Amino acid sequence: MLGNHEDSLIAVAISVMRRQVWYAIGGAWAETLGDDQLEALALRLAKLPLVRIVGEGPSRFNVLHAKFFGSDADLDAAELSNAARNQMLWGRGLALGNADASRQKDLSTTYVAYANSHYQADRLADLYRHGHVRVPKGA
Repeated sequence: MLGNHEDSLIAVAISVMRRQVWYAIGGAWAETLGDDQLEALALRLAKLPLVRIVGEGPSRFNVLHAKFFGSDADLDAAELSNAARNQMLWGRGLALGNADASRQKDLSTTYVAYANSHYQADRLADLYRHGHVRVPKGA
C-alpha cells in the first residue's frame, strides 16, 4: 500500500518536492538515480492503493500506513479529502498520543505501520480498543 515515502518519491518525480527535501526524510538511497529511473518507479508506486480492505462483515480488517479517522463506509466510498489522505500517509497523532482514539467510530480493526516503536503498554491498549493496531517494523 502507499505510504508517505512512496508518496514523496512520486512528488519528487513530478517536481512537487525537491530531491534534497526527500533525501532528508529517507530518500537518500535514490541520490544516484536519474530522473528517468525515478519517473519509472513513481509510475509503479502511483498504482498502489492507499488502503487495503480484507474480508467483509465481522472478519473485515483494513491495512493502511498511518492513521484514519473515519468509518468503513468512508473507506469503501474511497472519496477522501486531502486532509484525510494526508493523515493516512503522515499522521502520527495516534501513535504519539496526540489524538483522541476514542473518537473513532464504525471502523473495523485497522492495522497501521506508521507508528512510534516506543509505546507504553496503556497507549497500545487504547489504540487497540479503538480499532488501530500497530504492525511492528519489519513485519
